[in-house]
Amino acid sequence: MTSVFPNVESLLGIYSFFAGCRYSDDLAGLSLFDGGTVSAYENYALIDPKKNCDTRLPLRDFVLAGLDFFAARGMPHIWPLFPGAGSLVGPLLEEHGAVRDAVFFDMFARSDAMRQFAHREDDFATVVVSDPGSARAWADAAWYGFDSGEPAPESFVRFTHAMIARPEFYLCALRNRDANTPHFAVTGMLGLVGGTAGIYYVATRPEYRRRGLALRVMKTLLDAADERGYNRVTLLATPSGRPLYEKCGFVTTGDVDIYRFGEA
Repeated sequence: MTSVFPNVESLLGIYSFFAGCRYSDDLAGLSLFDGGTVSAYENYALIDPKKNCDTRLPLRDFVLAGLDFFAARGMPHIWPLFPGAGSLVGPLLEEHGAVRDAVFFDMFARSDAMRQFAHREDDFATVVVSDPGSARAWADAAWYGFDSGEPAPESFVRFTHAMIARPEFYLCALRNRDANTPHFAVTGMLGLVGGTAGIYYVATRPEYRRRGLALRVMKTLLDAADERGYNRVTLLATPSGRPLYEKCGFVTTGDVDIYRFGEA
């Protein structure tokens, strides 16, 4: 039976190869990923209601298995509840102390949606991230762009180094052409896994926001997916990011409730 979130689940499977990360899918329909970071948003528990229907285990047992996985590691984590899971899983999580933290949006667009988009020449250059030095700058900018402070923790830097070493991932950024500016202004990543293309880590440093720079990164990522033969691109949007993605041609297919244990 096809997963209701094939891109996210496949991406978690790829993460299992990365040093410092731990991944488990011992129960069909439950995927658990410990990214090794102190941020709950880098550690996930995902229940796929379609696959869960194929098992005889009660849903409560799936929740308890996920909680045990993270409790044994002392890790904060989130449960993104995709359509079909929220009304059943949410109350079970709240019984064990989860906080309903946010509502994200499952979105998709055609990869050629921004083909005609053009930007004026300015002081920013597009950089393809492919070496350890630029990977470190990308990690710092992405972490800071999501308002998590700077520098990024070493666990996330190792994570970034692992991604640039694998062909499934395409990382890019915008850098000010001024040679005295060592950091990136905007980041983005395309993941090509499980037969689908997903966009992740589109983040803008606060001092560079509201200049249209994120649109340029989105076009770069969509064009990269198109060039590689992927017609459909998916992403999970925050409420603040949703207007940007709608400008890029993305439409919402469903709401995703985010339940959190521990610090974000």
